[in-house]
Amino acid sequence: MSIKKDGVVPARRTGKVPRKMSARRRFAPGEFIFPETRGFPIPDPYHATLALSSLMRIAGRHGVSSESRARARAVLEAVRERFPQVYAGERELVAEIHRAYGAESRPPRTGAGEVIYRRGL
Repeated sequence: MSIKKDGVVPARRTGKVPRKMSARRRFAPGEFIFPETRGFPIPDPYHATLALSSLMRIAGRHGVSSESRARARAVLEAVRERFPQVYAGERELVAEIHRAYGAESRPPRTGAGEVIYRRGL
């Protein structure tokens, strides 16, 4: 930095430098399970698996409340609708989520159309 003849330091330009877009801002609002808070993005099967695993991490750290049960139910429904192959492939993880959150939901249908009744999300 240079000082002018009269001893005054010149003012710096303090304009904001454009930042790179954050990863969350790159996703469209429709790719989130909760678009209003931009929570749980699931644009592809990889992110759907991450959403399922984060449910278990959240249950282990913070415990289970009625609000977290509703959130878990919404995440499971969204993964089941958007990526059924992930939901079917992660049977053990989904079963652990059902045990951890212990809430009731619609019974899943089998391929033959019969309904399996069980406890869980």
